[in-house]
Amino acid sequence: MAKKIVASTNMNFYCELPELGQTLYARPVSYADDLHLLHQWMHQRHVAPFWKKDIPLEEFKEYFTKSLNNKSRSHFMIYLDEEPICYIMLYEVTSDSIKDYYPYEESDLGVHIVIGLRQHVHEKYLIPIGEILKTHVFTKLPADRVIAEPDVANRIIIPSLEKVGFRIHSQIELPHKSAFLLHCDRETFTPTREITYT
Repeated sequence: MAKKIVASTNMNFYCELPELGQTLYARPVSYADDLHLLHQWMHQRHVAPFWKKDIPLEEFKEYFTKSLNNKSRSHFMIYLDEEPICYIMLYEVTSDSIKDYYPYEESDLGVHIVIGLRQHVHEKYLIPIGEILKTHVFTKLPADRVIAEPDVANRIIIPSLEKVGFRIHSQIELPHKSAFLLHCDRETFTPTREITYT
């Protein structure tokens, strides 16, 4: 089962991207280091309509603190060389309301992804990020499936997830959005990226 494991697994790792001549590096989120950057990202025009966290800083502090203290979640930042480009949250489906929308398994994990700047919302970045995410989950965590529930209007992230092995399961109506429920299974996982833990 995935309980309490997502929050305790080593998330310091990197992956070379020879096609870009660059490196993706992952590290755990830090409240002190990342609060203001993530608050800025939530106000970006390509992020705000989907996350709906373009709120005043004091409100965001409350949300961020509560999320970081949630032991059924893990949060990490992705860097492209020295530049932070992506925020990822992994969460245990059993602790989230998404479990009411499909026949979940106890070890299922969900993922939320934020690409900070519009210039990085591109398949050449999204696909490697998806590939290293899958590799991390299926080599380090006891999950047999990862799910995502992007807004149906998100026409960039959905095709990118499909290209790294996610499949659309259904369309669901959540309280705050219409979403496609996508899933990626361990049984179909083939490593396509080598990641190194530090």
